[in-house]
Amino acid sequence: MTILGFVDESGTISQLFKGNDDIAVLSMIVMDDHKYAKFKNEWMKELQKLFEEIFTNMAKAVSSNPFELYKIEDIMTRRPKMELHTQDLVSKEHLFAFINSEPSTKRLEPFVDILTKYIDRIYALLIKRSSQYTQTRKCSDNKVAPWILTKFTEVVVATEDLQDDLFIMVIDTDPKAESPYSYETVLEFLRKRFYDTSSQALNKFNAISIFLSPSEWEPGIQAVDLVSYIIRKVHSSKTRDSEKRRMIHGFYNKLKVNVSRIRLFEVELDECDKRSVENSQVREVKEGGGLRT
Repeated sequence: MTILGFVDESGTISQLFKGNDDIAVLSMIVMDDHKYAKFKNEWMKELQKLFEEIFTNMAKAVSSNPFELYKIEDIMTRRPKMELHTQDLVSKEHLFAFINSEPSTKRLEPFVDILTKYIDRIYALLIKRSSQYTQTRKCSDNKVAPWILTKFTEVVVATEDLQDDLFIMVIDTDPKAESPYSYETVLEFLRKRFYDTSSQALNKFNAISIFLSPSEWEPGIQAVDLVSYIIRKVHSSKTRDSEKRRMIHGFYNKLKVNVSRIRLFEVELDECDKRSVENSQVREVKEGGGLRT
């Protein structure tokens, strides 16, 4: 059997240590390969409906006010990607400024329904500051991300009850240097960990293959971006919009009911550096908010 695991984050460690966020989340959704074609087909159909709505509304906006064309031109220059980016949709930013739904969070529901049909397992690492943390403006996601990815992957692989399976990880990446999971970041992760044959977790698999994919090319990455966003908002104390919060909790409850396994882990960091990640302990978050090591 071939197992597919898609990986993406919501929030960044740099924003965590600048005090702008109270949590970042790195997630993986797992599905068997025989489900992938149907998943992708349904996801792309729903995405097409969404962008038909967006482009129809763009045309109406320009018809009513020709100066809207300058706004559209700016959007298409800065962020022309036709993909589901959850944060942009919820905030109605970039292309998603032209969707009708109010609140915009409601437009996520058909995508959550697709997840419940095809995703077998969800893993998430909740990344938090420890009580001893040092606030800093000089936190580099690129330097910390490979070690967070290492911690998370080892937990997931150790958890998966598999013997003779091909495990394919598809990681969201971006050629831009400022991306937390740039090509260079993920390649550093591969060099440091996946060629370390002493890792007991990784030896559970006959083969592990890593693929790097920009999210606009891969629906699985867009799907795990949605999952990471939902989990981050559920566990964040900074989600203030009561209607949005209620809808997101509803999405999370729907996932808990329909996905066979959701496992949450937590790690607390003192500093924004490799040493702090290496010395940290990953603990499983039990239902009800408790922790177990």
